[in-house]
Amino acid sequence: MSPMVKQDAVLGGKPPRSPILSRRSYLSSIRGRRRLVQDALHGGGDPYQAVYNYMPRNEDELELKEGDVVDVMEKCDDGWFVGTSRRSKLFGTFPGNYVKQL
Repeated sequence: MSPMVKQDAVLGGKPPRSPILSRRSYLSSIRGRRRLVQDALHGGGDPYQAVYNYMPRNEDELELKEGDVVDVMEKCDDGWFVGTSRRSKLFGTFPGNYVKQL
């Protein structure tokens, strides 16, 4: 067996890697952050469901628990989504490959 065997992204029930682990913080660079958060909490967005758990690594990230429904407001070019969790009512960024559209 070769030591460099490429494994499938979901082999063994493990989630795929986050799109970019060392990305620049999305929300920290936005002026008027409070207004953006208020707008996000007032609905809108497309519903997605978390297929994996995700623990935030930065303060602007959203925790996902498998089965959570998140209203996605924006899909960023780097593979990260911006949205509000219906469970926690919190707003933040999260890896887009951890959710599926409903």
